[in-house]
Amino acid sequence: MKSGSQVVRFAVNHPAWVLAAMVLGALVFLLVAGLPSLWPAAFPFLHAVKVDTDPENMLPADEPVRVFHDGMKKELALHDMVVVGVVNEEHPDGVFNAESLRKIYELTEFAKTLRWASEDDPGKREGVVAADVIAPSTVDNIEQGGLGAVKFEWLMPKPPATGAEALAVREKARRIPFLDGTLVSDDGRAIALYLPLTRTKKVAAGCSTRCSWRSRGRSM
Repeated sequence: MKSGSQVVRFAVNHPAWVLAAMVLGALVFLLVAGLPSLWPAAFPFLHAVKVDTDPENMLPADEPVRVFHDGMKKELALHDMVVVGVVNEEHPDGVFNAESLRKIYELTEFAKTLRWASEDDPGKREGVVAADVIAPSTVDNIEQGGLGAVKFEWLMPKPPATGAEALAVREKARRIPFLDGTLVSDDGRAIALYLPLTRTKKVAAGCSTRCSWRSRGRSM
């Protein structure tokens, strides 16, 4: 009790020193937490901060519900997706003009090539599953082809050459419930590209070092 009273008395009599010690201690803890994240090679003996945005990792890998979930994804060939939204806020028709749809077509073709060697198995390739990409140039447009016939064709087999052709792509997409409000925005001015990935783990790091993605800005 005597030592405790002395500590309290010292804190009351020297508040500035106590405050300075608290601030110094907080700075030391911040440095210990931040330095290995900023310069991991210089501080290999400290653990860097890792941000994991995958909600599945909230559960252990051997959790029964997660094991069942992973099994069903593999059985049904399902993949997690990255959704890329493309908006043109300058053109009166949004992205549905010849120039914007040409860039979206090129972006889709580029996204299909985003593959790299697996870090776990160098002989295996990971990345975007090109066959399952959902974009204007990869989805079907279903129309009546005649009496008792159904016509299937790509929604946008090639970039439109005119504004009228660009608007026709929008109208065709909005007539299909699967695409209206998903591929095409509710107001018909934006497009979303759905890129399925073989796995989400380390995908962001893989793209930043291997994909050489060149951003052209938010508006197209």
